[in-house]
This record gives sequence, C-alpha cells and structure tokens, in this order.
Amino acid sequence: MRPAMLRAPDGSLILPGETHWVSLRYFSGTRLAIAGLLLVAEAVFGEQLSLGEFAPALFLQALFGYVLVGALFLFLSIFRPARFYVQLVAQLVLDLTVLTLLMYSSGGPRSGMAALFLLPVAGAAILGPTPMALFFAALSSLVILGEAVWRELTFSVGSVSFVQAGLYGASSFAIAWVMNRLAARLILQEKIALQRGYALQSQIEINRAVVAEMQDGVLILSSEGQPRALNPAAARLLRVDDPVSVVAHGWGRHDAGAEISRHFLDWHAEPSRGLAMLEINVPSAHGRGPALRLRVRFAPSTGQTAGRDHVVFLEDLQHVEERAQQLKLASMGRLTASIAHEIRNPLAAISHASALLAEEDAGSGAARLLRIVQDNTLRLNRIVENILQLSRRAAVAQESISLTSYLPELVEEFCREQGCPADAIELSVYGNPVVQFNGEHLRAALFNLLQNAQRHGLGVAGSIAVTVVPQGRDRQGRGAARLDIIVEDDGPFIERAARQQLFEPFYTTHARGTGLGLYLARELCIANGATLAYVPDADETKKGGFVINASGTLL
Repeated sequence: MRPAMLRAPDGSLILPGETHWVSLRYFSGTRLAIAGLLLVAEAVFGEQLSLGEFAPALFLQALFGYVLVGALFLFLSIFRPARFYVQLVAQLVLDLTVLTLLMYSSGGPRSGMAALFLLPVAGAAILGPTPMALFFAALSSLVILGEAVWRELTFSVGSVSFVQAGLYGASSFAIAWVMNRLAARLILQEKIALQRGYALQSQIEINRAVVAEMQDGVLILSSEGQPRALNPAAARLLRVDDPVSVVAHGWGRHDAGAEISRHFLDWHAEPSRGLAMLEINVPSAHGRGPALRLRVRFAPSTGQTAGRDHVVFLEDLQHVEERAQQLKLASMGRLTASIAHEIRNPLAAISHASALLAEEDAGSGAARLLRIVQDNTLRLNRIVENILQLSRRAAVAQESISLTSYLPELVEEFCREQGCPADAIELSVYGNPVVQFNGEHLRAALFNLLQNAQRHGLGVAGSIAVTVVPQGRDRQGRGAARLDIIVEDDGPFIERAARQQLFEPFYTTHARGTGLGLYLARELCIANGATLAYVPDADETKKGGFVINASGTLL
C-alpha cells in the first residue's frame, strides 16, 4: 500500500522530487559511514567498548550485512531513482532489523546501541509523511522496550534498562514530530522558490519576446559606451548584419553605432541631455544612402545595474512622421474627396462653355484667354481625378509582373502619350526580375515618377534613367527577396529642406505640377506592400532618384 503523501503546513501535497532523492542518498551515505565507524571501533577498541560482547559472531555478521545491503541501497538511490517510498521503507526496515541485532548482541539498551535507532526515526521524519514518521518512532520504541523486557525476564538486569528504553522512546517521538514539521516547512519553501523561479524565467522569456518584437530599437550600452545587446529592430535601424559580433567585438566599422556611443558618452557626462536627434547617413546596398533620422533616448540604469548598463531607445523619425502624416491625410482625404465631387460638375460646365466659345470666330486676344481657361480646366480636372482615385482605392489584387517585358512597353506608351523623345529614357534591367504588384497601380506610380522626371529633367538624350536592381537573396540563394526600381533624371539638385515635403499632397515646385503625383505614387506603393523614397546621391552632389522597393524575385 502506498504511504500517505507528505503534506505542507498549509495542507497541500508535497510530492517527492529531486530534493527527496538527494536527501535519501545522504541518508544512505550516513548509514554506510556509521557501519564503517562501528567496524573500525570493533577492530581497534573492541575490548574497551564491549561491542558485541553478548554475541560477537552475530554482531560481526549483522555489521557486514549492514554494509553490503547499505551499499546496495545507495547504488539504487543514485542510479535507479524510482519508487521513492518503496526504497525509503525498505531502508528503514533494514535499519530497524540490523540495529535490533546489533543492540541484542551488545547487551541491550545499556550498551548505548539504542541511540542508533534515532537514525531511521530521523530519516522517516525528514523523508516521509507524518504517519510514517510516527509509525517508525513507535516501532523503534517498542523494539527497544521489548528487548529490555526480554532481557529483564531472562537475565534480571534491573530497572535501568527500562528507564533508558523509556527515554529513547520519548526522544524518538519528539525527534520524529519536530523534524517532520521542519522538513515539511523547508520543502514548502523550496516549492515556493521553484515556483517563483519558474515565474521569473517565464517573465524573462516574455520580456525577451516583447523586446524582440518591438518596432522601436532597444540598445544596451555599458558605461564606456560599448554595446551589450540590441534587439532586431535596433539591428535593422543601424544596418547591423551580425549583432553577435558587434556585442563581442564592439562597433568596428558601424559608424551609426559609433556615433550613438559618442552621444551616449556626452549624455553620461551630462545626464540632463536625455534626448538626442541624430541624422545618420547609412549607405544602401546599391551605393546610395538615405539619411537615417533617429530619435535617441538614453535611460539611466536603476537597481542592481545602476552605474553599469544603460538602455538606449531608438526610434525612426521617418516612421513617426509617416504615422502623423497618415492621420492628417486621412481626415483631409475625406474632406477633399467630398469637395472634389462638388467641383466636378461646375468644372465640366466651364470646360464645355470654353469649348463652345473656342468654336466661334474670336480675336487673337480672346483665343489666348480661352486657351488659358482650357489649360487650367484640364489641370483642375487632373487634380480632381487624382483625389477621386485615392478615395476610391479598393483591395489590391497583386500579380507577378516580368519587368523585362513590362518596362519597355510602359516607356514606349509614356513617350507616345507625353510627346517624349524615344531616346530621352534609358532603361537598364538586370536579369529577369519579376515584381509582385498590381499592374494598374505600378503603371500609375511609374507614370507619375516619369512625368516628374520629364518636368525637371533637361529633356536631352538619356535625361531620364530607369534602373532595376535586385536587393538580397532568398533563403535558398536563388533570387532576390526585394527589387529596387530607380527613376532618375538630370534635373537640378533637391535641397535637404525640400526633401521633407516631396511626398506631401499639393506640394510642388513646378508651375504645371499638381502636387499630387509623388503623393499618389507613394500611396499606390504602400497599398502593394512596397515603399517609395527619394534617395540622394552618396556624396550629395547629384540629384539622386526615386526608388520603389517592392517584393520580387530574380529568375
């Protein structure tokens, strides 16, 4: 029958665990140590201590058997840790049996061997439930008392044996109760500590997962400015390909990280400077580098890490501005869409009236004024069409588009419609790139970029360049994970202040521009999971170009 489970003071069950097995091994080792000491004492001080004087042969046989069986139990507890309570009960029964033989062969309780009965009692109290501890305490007391009664009836030893037997019995019960309660409390404390350890480990894993998934970069720096750790977002923002190497060897050639460390050291010397606005130029894969604008916030260390490690938060200002812009444009879009509907009818009437007037025979002055009316009517109509196209934008159905055949047809159509010389646009396509995009959206976005390049370019041969560059490889190394479609022109350099407003609606620097072309192109790219950005030349002496970065492969 399985013994009752050990219960903590609060009544909860405490199941045998690794601590119980470790304690059982110590218990088995203590048994072997005591048996070894008895063998040494018998061999060296046998006559003085009177060990086994009543039955010397039985004493030695029982002691040698105690050593052998005790070694077997120690082996089982180490290499066969199974059925804990079966092994515990078997060891306790062995202790009571052998100690009874040793006490009998040494002359009874007066020999002092009865004190060894406290070993199995303590073992039962520490390793077993309360009923087991009290049972073996009672059994030990009965064995000692029974041996004393038998020896009194047989040899008339005297009342001293009964007094010693009673004291040993009372001590057994007291030790069993006290040690069992103390052991239960210790095991409960261990159980609570393990639960808290598991909870702490779980919280650490959750925090690690949260930090890894954060959109903002998190960077840990030492007091000397050396990187300790960085999350994937920080590695992406700082263009770090091997975060493990950076943590192990420092920033090396990572200029962005080194600049942050320099600002950190300045902040560490003057902690009142808690926020830094950095603009870092990090080259892209094709040699042009957009200005990486970061908002860097240094957080002082607290608690046990005070004075050692510091947390640095990195935020991409471009994303912040894009979110703010989207909120602003969402409300403005609803207003402009409704206004566009209202403008369309009177605009059609004006256009029709100007066409009728143009049919009449009028002087040159009136004809010139009519052309002005018609040109501006067309311009207003394009604005209305662009606004309505944005407001009616539905779900995107992407398709695989081979740019090798798609781009030449698009360039030919653009030149035909816009009156652009055929040699004004140079097309460079590497390999056979296939982009994932909606065909109509890609056409509209590229048309807007080409119109912008036509307005600002010089209009000579090769004035506009359209280039397709693969970016990276897939996991099997078979193609490109992303494609860059770059549209450049030889127009004037765009100043840094103007770059911040390039994609804002109604912002234009050309008299014939509507200010919606670049904005519409970027919105169409975003709808297809792509990005559109202006990338200046690396040394910022040339104009640079507009880059559409979209998902694709290189066949």
